Amino acid sequence: MACARELCYNRNSKIKAVTMQGAVISKVGAMTGGTTRGDSGKSNRWKNQEVEKLQAKFEELSTERAELDEEESPQQELENMQNNLGNLDNKAKYIEADVGYSTQQHKEKLTQISSLERQIEKMQADLTAAEKAVET
Repeated sequence: MACARELCYNRNSKIKAVTMQGAVISKVGAMTGGTTRGDSGKSNRWKNQEVEKLQAKFEELSTERAELDEEESPQQELENMQNNLGNLDNKAKYIEADVGYSTQQHKEKLTQISSLERQIEKMQADLTAAEKAVET
């Protein structure tokens, strides 16, 4: 307190001093703040109660935030749906290409079967003719 008074009154400077107890001393002579011996226990009780309330509120808000973080936001949900739609479009294009290729392969195989059936018929006719020639 003595140091604060020395700074404010005995030097030619316009400053305010604050004591270690929280009292503010200014050159105009006003002294504000500080605590009395009886008040210190009460202020600590108030501070502790306030801290407990704030801690409970913090825990409540932290839990709520964690729950919200787990939920998918509408924007994220929309992006996921758009990605899934793009993936499905790509799959559909591959399937269409595969169906086109498979259809072409099927036609080629049918043509081969038809050609082979004609060759078999010709060979059977040649065989029958050869068997008749051998018998006679």
